[in-house]
Parts: sequence; structure tokens; C-alpha cells
Amino acid sequence: MRPFERLSDTEFENLVGDLLGTAENRRYERFRRGPDLGIDLRYMADDSLVVVQCKHYLNSTFSQLRAAARREAARLSETGVELTHYRLVTSRPLTLPNKAALVEDLGGWVANEADILGGGDLEGLLDLHPEVERRHVKLWLSGGTALEALLNADVLARSRALLTAIDRTLPLYVETEAFLLAHEKLAAERVCLISGQPGIGKSTLARMLVADAVSQGFEPVEISNDVEEAWALSDPQVAQVFHYDDFLGTTTLGELKKNEDQRLIAFIHEVMDRPNALFILTTREYILNQALDLYESFERAGIGRDRFLLELELYGHLDRAKILYNHVYHSDLPIEARQALARNHRYDRIVSHQLFNPRLIETITGGYGQEEIDEGLDFVEYAVSVFEDPGFFWRRIYDRQLGEAERLLLLSLVSMPRPVELVDLERAFAALAAHRGLPSDSSAFRVALRVLHDSLVRSWAVGTVIVVDFVNPSVEDFMKDRIRGNRALLDDTISSAVFFDQLTWIIPSYESVDDEIRLAHAERCFALFNSPAVVWNRFKSNYGRLTMHRAEQDLESRLLFALSLLRPGEEFDEVRHSAAERLTELTTAWERGDGYALGARDLVTALETGELTIEPPDDLLQRLKTLLVAQAASAEAYIDLLAFREETPQVFSEEDVEGIADQFLFEATEALRNPRDFKGIGEINHYEDVADVLDVSLDSDLLAKARREVADRMNSRAEIDLESRQDATRKAITDRDAERAEIDNLFSHLLD
Repeated sequence: MRPFERLSDTEFENLVGDLLGTAENRRYERFRRGPDLGIDLRYMADDSLVVVQCKHYLNSTFSQLRAAARREAARLSETGVELTHYRLVTSRPLTLPNKAALVEDLGGWVANEADILGGGDLEGLLDLHPEVERRHVKLWLSGGTALEALLNADVLARSRALLTAIDRTLPLYVETEAFLLAHEKLAAERVCLISGQPGIGKSTLARMLVADAVSQGFEPVEISNDVEEAWALSDPQVAQVFHYDDFLGTTTLGELKKNEDQRLIAFIHEVMDRPNALFILTTREYILNQALDLYESFERAGIGRDRFLLELELYGHLDRAKILYNHVYHSDLPIEARQALARNHRYDRIVSHQLFNPRLIETITGGYGQEEIDEGLDFVEYAVSVFEDPGFFWRRIYDRQLGEAERLLLLSLVSMPRPVELVDLERAFAALAAHRGLPSDSSAFRVALRVLHDSLVRSWAVGTVIVVDFVNPSVEDFMKDRIRGNRALLDDTISSAVFFDQLTWIIPSYESVDDEIRLAHAERCFALFNSPAVVWNRFKSNYGRLTMHRAEQDLESRLLFALSLLRPGEEFDEVRHSAAERLTELTTAWERGDGYALGARDLVTALETGELTIEPPDDLLQRLKTLLVAQAASAEAYIDLLAFREETPQVFSEEDVEGIADQFLFEATEALRNPRDFKGIGEINHYEDVADVLDVSLDSDLLAKARREVADRMNSRAEIDLESRQDATRKAITDRDAERAEIDNLFSHLLD
């Protein structure tokens, strides 16, 4: 018998639809559960209506199957539907008397026993149509029990633990793109090294590849301790698949046994040269990166370069839904928990969660029990509460599996606005490491980064610049929680900061800020006041491409931030003196037209309202006016200038207003003569609004010409892109709706 028990009810329906459709050369439609006339599969052609009801009752009693058949007959009778042909298909083996009894239970809806198919009938059809079996992976990826029959006693003894793991994993397994890609890599190269984050499904994927190989005649060889085991059991006369799970360890990389790196590489080459051998290895990504740094032989052999990196992105939305459904279907969850998922699409709170992870799904479905029920916590709320602990996965890695250098690099990264340029991150790391008395050279940084890369952090190129960020928002959340309220970490980060932007990024981590921390923070602010900006601004270019540029220094906003840290009291007097000197320098520069206008406006507002413990210069508003006038070079800048005039009319003389009007008229005329810089009609409207306030007249011909040119440019671009965008949008909507319908159908089974 084929292992139908490994299929969920929806997988069984898929199989029946595929099998009958192939045998009869027709396509059966599938329907979601609910008040649907009892239809699982349907075929319609002209006046013909064929309905198939699927009952995956393999582990049920025959009495339960008969009761289900009687309910279906009653439902059909109530609807009054007219059918050309009705069939009942079950995975349960049936005898002739069983079929006769079911014909009676169905009350005339089936013509005879031939309309009832049991497990034996499905076996026969699968024998006739092996291509269907190949499309349903769980039928030929036999579990441990079935694989045992293919192995001799010695191999079985060695591999029993692996086969048991496969037997336990298969019912929960969902065939995804990851399996197909890894299968292709293994077939082409004979060696597949699978790496990725903890809990992502590396071991499961490796076991499925082993099961596939065994079903094709390969004998499995489980390596548990040292690659020498593989050398001892290698037999070129026998087709063998070698499996080495977590070959670099499960927590952190310790030194391999003497020359094991060389022996491992030699064995990889041995397998690649053998047409009847396969080698499947798994490791956690950060441990692999540690090994690549420690063992140059791995680097030279291209082990890291040729790996198969299993990432969450390889799981599509439908894949995630199937993973969740299979875990629920094969679990001991009470019916209330199952039905809670299906109602009002609540399953989507789990499927769409950023922390979705196959191992965590297994933990959630296995961990919900009577205690949670007694507390009134329904299954979906329980699952979300587990997800929303950002330290669920990362706490153990951080505390037990990373070295001090890797922890310091993560602390440096969380202290900076992201993404951060690689060279800036290295400077921050070096300063923090030196502060802690640890190696702080480039080599230490590169080692730590390689350990973390693709597991906790990621990097990519922006033009010629490499930037770094956390691989997942949950890692950032964990690191923020790690330093929140931790006085020692805050002190270290503040004391070792090398960029002012680090200081503005750190302060949200405070749970309570005492004056001692404020004072240290403020002192560091003025020490780093002129440090380069490490913020990256993102915006879209005229061609729709996302570009990034390093922000300029905004000294006005920096001063405002530093001043916000100050409190009344003598202990702050020295810092207050530094702040006063900086304020004088900045406002003096304003009189030359130098400064950042928006930051200056915010700083002056705070000073004027008395929010800050420092006395501003008497002519502060005059200096700000000078800066705003000098930097008014766009309609938006003039709008801000006029808003400032309305707030502080006493600062503006009639001569000031006349000069602003003349300056605006000249600049607006030049802008209208070169409308190619306008991004849209709105910018032209802004110029007209300012002209009305200043009581000046813009050239009507220039306005009309500018409007025409901008409109023509926008329309031309829209016409070029419209059709392709519409096609892409229609396809995306269609694909999304089809996927949503399939997921709804999947979880609607839980309501049955």
C-alpha cells in the first residue's frame, strides 16, 4: 500500500483530482468547504455534471465512513441538485460488501459499486499512471518504515535513527521551490551543502533529499561525528547517499579534529568523482562563516561559494499556508483551535507574520494545550504571542553561540541608523572593541562580519558602496530589547561612539534617563559634533529607480538634540557653555547664509518657547531671517519663509518684503523658463501661490508653456508605462486572488 496516511485531507483531494483527471483526460475543479452541495471535485461539460466527494478516512472506522456517506446523501437531497454522475472516493481499503453498504447509504446517488473507489482502486490507478505518482512527492518519498524494506541489515542498523526522523517528518513536509532547487543542485553536482538560519528547515530538506535518493536505490550512510565514518563505509561498488547533519556543530564552531577539514574536502572530491554517490550536508549559516574564516582550505575549495542557502524568501505565501495547515492537520490540537484558524481568515495572522518559521510552527502547534485553553487564550492569539517575542530564536544564539566580537558588531549595528555603510560600521565596531579591550583591527571585524553574514546581518551594494543591515526586523527588535535599560551596554555604546548619529539613535533605548547618563551623553555629543553623517537618504529618481545618498551634516538639528539632554543644575554648566559657543558659531554662519534652514527653524522655535536651558542671542530671529532669505531657491522654501514672516512680522521691514518679492520674481521666471526640472504641475501651482502672497505677477505665457511641457512629459511617460503597468497589475491581482482562494479552500476544511 502506498503511504496515503502521510497526506492531509487537502493533499488527498489534490491526488484524487489529478488521478481521475489523468485517467479520464479531463480537468476536475476543486471547491472550498462549506454549504457547497457536498462537492469536493467537479467536472462540467455541456449538460454533464460529474461530482466527486473525497473522504480521507484511512484511520477511521467503516462505521464512521458510512455515517459520513449518509450525511452527504441527505445534503444532496435537501438541495435538489441534478447530477449526471456522483462518485465517492476514500483512502480507506474497501471490500465488496463495504461498497455495497455504501451504495445503500448514498440512497441512489451512485449507480453501482463502480462509483465508489477505495484505497485499492487508487493503488491500481496509480500503477497505470506513474506520472501522477511522481507529481505527488509524499507517495514516492517513502518514510522510514517503507525505506527499511529496501536496506540490508547492516545499513538498516546504521541508518535507523535517520529513517525514524524521515518517518516523523514526512507527514508535515510541504514540497516547495527549495526542494526542487536543492534536488537539481544535488543531481548536477552530487554534493549539496545546505545552510541557513536556525529553524528554517535545513534538516527537513536534507532528509527529503535522502529519502528521494533511497527510493532510487541509494543506500543511506548517516555521519554522526566525523567524516572518517564516511571514508570507512564508502563502497564504490554500491550506490550510496551520505548524510552529515550540522557537520560543523549545532551551537558554535569549535576546532575540527586534526586535519578533518582536509579529509572532508577530500571526501567531497571523492563523491564528485563517483557516479553512484551523493553527499548532503547541513550547517547553520553563521557557523559556516566561522569555518570559512578559520579554515582557508574551505575557502579555497569553494565550499561556502557553492552552498545552497535556504532562506525564508523561498517559502511563498501558499507554501507557508501549507506548512501551517499540515502541522495543524497532523497535530493533536482540539477542534476549537483548528476552527479558530479558518474563521475570518485568521490563519493569515500566522502565515503573514515576519517571524514565520517552520520550526516555530512546530513549536506552536505542539505547545498549545489545556493550560492555554483554561486561560481563555485561543490558538491564533497564542501563536501570535509566541511570534511577537523577538528573542525567541535569537536569545540562545546571542548568549550561547556567538563570540564576544560578533556580539559587539551587533551592538554597533543597532546603535546606528540603517542601512549603514560598511566602512562606517567597521569604525564603530573598532571603537567599541577597543573600549572593551578586545582586538579591534580590520581582521577582527571581517571575521565577526562573516560569522554573522546571511544569518543575522545582510549586506548589498548601492552603486560602489556596500551597506549593511539586520537580516530580519526581529533581530533588530531583539537587539533593542537587549540594550534597553541595560546601563552597562548604554555606557559602553555612548563612550565608544564615533559618530553623532549613533548618539541620536541610542536614546530611544533608554527606559529611564537619569542626569548622569544625560550628562555623559551630552558631553559626547559635543565631542562628536562635527563628525560626518552616517544617515542614508532614499528616494526615487525620475526613472522610478530607488537611489540612496549620504545625508549632509545638519548641525542645527544636532545642537537641538544635544540641548534637549541638558537639565538645570551646576553639573551641566560646562556642557551648557559648550552649547552656547556652538549656538554662537551657528547663528553667526546664518548671517553669511550658511546653515540648514529646516533645522534652524526647529532650533529657533525651541529656543523661543523656553524649552531649552540656554539663553539665545538677542538678534536670533534676525539671523534666522537672513538664513531663510539667502536659501530661498524654490517655491517650497519661499512658502516656509512666508510662514516665518507671518509668525514674526516684527522682524521684517517693508524693504525686506520688497527685496524678497524681487528675488522671488527673478528666480521663479528662471524656473519657468526651464520647466524640465519640475516633477509635476503641483510645483508650478506653488509658484503661483507664492506670487499671490507677495503680490507679484508671473509671465502668463511662461506659465502656460511650462504647464504644457510638464503635462506632455508626464503624459508621454504615462502612455509608455501604462499598458505594461496595467498588464502587470492585472496579472498580480489574478495571481493574488487565485492564491487567496486556494488558501481559503485549504483552511475551510478545518470547519468541516
